[in-house]
Amino acid sequence: MDLNCEVPELRPLLPKFRVPGVSPFVRFVGNGLFRLLPGRPVPELPLEPHADAGRGLCLFIPEVRTRDGALLWIHGGGLIFGHPTTDDRFGAEIARNLGIVVAWVRYRLAPAHPYPASIDDCHDAWTWLMGNANTFDINPARVAI
Repeated sequence: MDLNCEVPELRPLLPKFRVPGVSPFVRFVGNGLFRLLPGRPVPELPLEPHADAGRGLCLFIPEVRTRDGALLWIHGGGLIFGHPTTDDRFGAEIARNLGIVVAWVRYRLAPAHPYPASIDDCHDAWTWLMGNANTFDINPARVAI
């Protein structure tokens, strides 16, 4: 996905936009702090990894589907740190409580993978989810990001 073509008037501004570097130490501390957060057990739900969905996508699929919608979850971290498993409990609870499929994107992180790598990964996951909606009984008109 070439975002530069999507919004051509922003192209001249891109060289002026600089993402601050994240030192290995800051990344280590940030990821370490996530592991220290107290947690509750993740509800037992099938978790299906789908490596063919761009960089990777995992699906929480509740045993009882009460709706035909889905949620494509893009984890926090400003596209520079974090991991989708940080929010496993949240995703499992959303899937169980709402009766929908929750899809987790595993996108590449900056600065090791500069813009637009992470955006491309999220777009690939969206494209895969829409293309496979029938397989999982998902109504494409009822998918949220």
